[in-house]
Amino acid sequence: QTFSSPTPNNNTGTTTDNIIGNVTLTESNAGTLYFNWNGTQVPPLNGLVLWMPMSEAGGNVTGALSAYAHNSNLPGFDCTDLDCAGSGWNSTGRIGTALNFDGTNDYVNVGTASDLEMSDIDTVSVCAWVNMRQTSGYGPIISRSDTSYGLQRDGGGSGGKWEWVIYDTTWRSVLSDILPPTFTWIHVCGTFDGTTMKMYVNGTQQAATASATSIAEALEATEIGRNSEVTTRFFNGLIDEAM
Repeated sequence: QTFSSPTPNNNTGTTTDNIIGNVTLTESNAGTLYFNWNGTQVPPLNGLVLWMPMSEAGGNVTGALSAYAHNSNLPGFDCTDLDCAGSGWNSTGRIGTALNFDGTNDYVNVGTASDLEMSDIDTVSVCAWVNMRQTSGYGPIISRSDTSYGLQRDGGGSGGKWEWVIYDTTWRSVLSDILPPTFTWIHVCGTFDGTTMKMYVNGTQQAATASATSIAEALEATEIGRNSEVTTRFFNGLIDEAM
């Protein structure tokens, strides 16, 4: 059995402190999923607040594989069919299908559920596969308003690097080492352990870190492809496997 890069193949070793695992589920009646990690059965779905494979390939709702119900509607997309001329479902996802955002008016509305509001926890990771067309402006990937937390393309002075942002009465941010390439699948992840913010690009920790004391509470929705507070900011490109 082989795996899609950057997931390591069977019987290989690594010295990194993190591994990206790409998993596709095709069993519609699946209940609890377990990974066997060094002989220990680990149920990853129970620890995830949100995991959106974006594998529906059609329709106006995308579902979440996690212990929480976060099936989400898709405002603004041009059509609900696969590979239509405008924005919507796309067959060239990183793993199966993805959502194609036109940077104008479409986004995934995940909602305002309290488990997506991270002010009462100490640790959080926000990740997605992205394939950008965007070359200017802010490009929100996953965000909870502009004054809570967000993973995005920076539209400020960095020249457009990936940015992981937390607001704790002021904006704290970590930038990627590189500028995002266009028309290329990249895995981007921001983490916060209650003190330190880090960013990973394709599984590699970026040089910059930042400190924050907490994550501010926000009333706005968690959204994919749009900043739910500054609602003129949209993502232009493909997003897959958001979590």
